[in-house]
Amino acid sequence: TWDVPRYATRPWHRRRSTGGAAPERAAIGPIDATMWGMRIKRIMLATDFSTQARHALDYAVELSARLQAPLLMVSAFQIPMYPLPEGAFVAGGPAIAEILDRVSSDLAAEKKLAIEKGAHEVDSLVVEGAPANELVRVAKEHQVDLIIIGSHGRGGLSRAILGSVADRVMRTAHCPVMVVAH
Repeated sequence: TWDVPRYATRPWHRRRSTGGAAPERAAIGPIDATMWGMRIKRIMLATDFSTQARHALDYAVELSARLQAPLLMVSAFQIPMYPLPEGAFVAGGPAIAEILDRVSSDLAAEKKLAIEKGAHEVDSLVVEGAPANELVRVAKEHQVDLIIIGSHGRGGLSRAILGSVADRVMRTAHCPVMVVAH
């Protein structure tokens, strides 16, 4: 491989660092992850079926196709729980079944779309639990090399109150996380 400092990948730096001579190897493509010793073998897309997640899907499909890396699409949901003064009310079996059916059918539609757009070896998984924790757990279990997740772009008070799944995944994941904000 062609070993060159990270700053030398930009044309204006390459001229300065090589004295203007053209490198022996062709120009670095937009996705040449192996150059820096990084090999992306499996990509995970975290989706909640929002507009932002749809934009993240486009990036995940493109990377999966270009790198020939299998794509794992994951959706995590949490069982609704309503606090009451004397305890908590947890959604019953029929409500949970309805949520699971809806998430499963939405994920199947997203999977079909990813395959149509050219993703490589698409698989899907629905998990129940705190979304950030479950997404990180699944990524580790499936030995994912890159997590792609959409972000709603909340800021200020709403982010402080609601939190950000993308932010929590980014802080706790064992691998790089690409956050797509649109």
